[in-house]
Amino acid sequence: MADQVKSWVSTGQNMTVNGQQMMNALGESQLKAFANQVGLANDIAADTLAKIMPQIVDKVTPTGTLPQGNMMEQAMKMFMGQFLGSKT
Repeated sequence: MADQVKSWVSTGQNMTVNGQQMMNALGESQLKAFANQVGLANDIAADTLAKIMPQIVDKVTPTGTLPQGNMMEQAMKMFMGQFLGSKT
């Protein structure tokens, strides 16, 4: 997914991914852990990540460069905030 991720970081249009691609990128055990944490079935968690991760990475890289620190941690915090906020 290198080309997709590069598009999310850049200032241009974001390329899309699907749930299967997210599952392949994260690995089944990571995806299961995430799905369990948010209370979703694995396939729904993968589809949800595929939908929102491009937007989150785009938001944490507004200038088209990677921020200092742990980008994935920042992205997951944003995701959890958006996801949990939409469940209430």
